[in-house]
Amino acid sequence: MQKLRAAYVQHLGAMLRLAGIANADAKAARVFAFEKKLAEVHASRTDSADVSKGNNPWARADFASKAPGLDWSAYFSAAGLDRQTSFIVWHPSAVTGLASLVRREPLDVWKIT
Repeated sequence: MQKLRAAYVQHLGAMLRLAGIANADAKAARVFAFEKKLAEVHASRTDSADVSKGNNPWARADFASKAPGLDWSAYFSAAGLDRQTSFIVWHPSAVTGLASLVRREPLDVWKIT
């Protein structure tokens, strides 16, 4: 797995260089480190395949309390879901984990620059 990850970081660096982005290799390493954080908050493959774990009804108001960190009103508005009042959340741990990353990680981490 380490070899595959190293090759991926090299590929990221190559793509950033092609895009004319300075310090491509260092930025590729940072992108990979952040992508790893994103992956770590997602559900496992086993949980993803378990349909019985997919029935998690949340009211729109639940998102702010169950997954703080993201501006859910802005999110739902941008997605055209302003009037939607209920949702089925397939991976609650991923939703809460990603919202937590939004809260914890500075904006610059989300950018390549």
